[in-house]
Amino acid sequence: MAEPVTYEAGARETLAPGEVRVVPLGIDAHGLPREALVLLDAGGALRVWVNLCQHIPIPLDSGSREFWDGERRHLICLTHGATYRPRDGVCTAGPCEGERLQAVPHEVRDGVILLFEPPDPED
Repeated sequence: MAEPVTYEAGARETLAPGEVRVVPLGIDAHGLPREALVLLDAGGALRVWVNLCQHIPIPLDSGSREFWDGERRHLICLTHGATYRPRDGVCTAGPCEGERLQAVPHEVRDGVILLFEPPDPED
């Protein structure tokens, strides 16, 4: 069995509250680049989500690298305003209310955040 594809997302101790670290995840089934959003939720827990809105499959930030709402409490899709809770990825307002961002499997090993290739939703 092949080793799972892993991506390093930097040191856990250097991830600051409010920071969103963007990590490339390779290419999806359509040949498009995928990214992970690595962040800490309000309780300080590490969360990792695929940077893809659940309403229309486009990056939340539309390339701007701006991910937070005005209060910096929710992740927001800049295209149409869907807002997502960082702790569980659930959309709390917008056209995809109740849907959830895709989680990226991850672990911290020797202080380094490791991400594992998430399944492609098209598979």
